[in-house]
Amino acid sequence: MKTLYFDCSSGISGNMTLGALTEIIGNEEHRNLEDVNKIIDNSNIDSKTKDLAKRIFLRVAKAESKVHNKPIY
Repeated sequence: MKTLYFDCSSGISGNMTLGALTEIIGNEEHRNLEDVNKIIDNSNIDSKTKDLAKRIFLRVAKAESKVHNKPIY
């Protein structure tokens, strides 16, 4: 059995942790903001919550775009 250690002395980001773990198990599916918005739109949550989720993901996408010097779409 293999053991995975997390050294979180400076904190840990949830989405980066999930991304790293996803890479370990070989899942290489990547999604952009349009994909995420479609998932949100097709969910069973109410419209107010959908709007909030989309605004949150847009903020994250803008930040990631800036950091990585890549377009959002």
